Amino acid sequence: MLQTRRTTMHLGSVFILLVVAVVAESCNSETHYMKDGKCCKMCEPGKMMKETINCENPLCLDCADGEYQENYTKELLCKRQPRCDSNLNLQTPVRSKTQRTPCVCKPNHHCSSQSCDSCVKNRVCKAGERVSKPASENNDVECTPCPNGTFSETESAAMCKHWTLCESGFKEVVPGTSTSDRECGTYIFKWFV
Repeated sequence: MLQTRRTTMHLGSVFILLVVAVVAESCNSETHYMKDGKCCKMCEPGKMMKETINCENPLCLDCADGEYQENYTKELLCKRQPRCDSNLNLQTPVRSKTQRTPCVCKPNHHCSSQSCDSCVKNRVCKAGERVSKPASENNDVECTPCPNGTFSETESAAMCKHWTLCESGFKEVVPGTSTSDRECGTYIFKWFV
């Protein structure tokens, strides 16, 4: 009889260990965590855990403005979004509460380095030039001089315009330059007596 009790106790212990092992294996480590042999829920992305009294249904709070949480978590605090310093020509984009949102350059600025810790003002193409490649997040504007026979009279022109062609009966009275159009007119000869 003593042998039967030992066998029963041994089988009972093995059964409990198997149940704990099965529960541990079925606990999804991305969305749950083990606590005191229980599979507990984590808070979803964009939230932080306020309290863990109820393992199956924890109290989760939304991350505050300027904070985020990328993954399911049991953390009591959300992570801070990067601070965007306007003195460095950075601005704060619309922030997500579920992912880190980097700062962006102010309009008409681009990153000064690969890490984009600050931004610099985009180059302005002068009159007589055209924008050959617009600025991007990481690169400045590229300017190209207007070719002969064309002009641009404004800054950062998208294209150079062709000089006016003088129609029949008209002649060039003011030649065109890279910054101004050709002027056409008629010659008036005055005879003095």
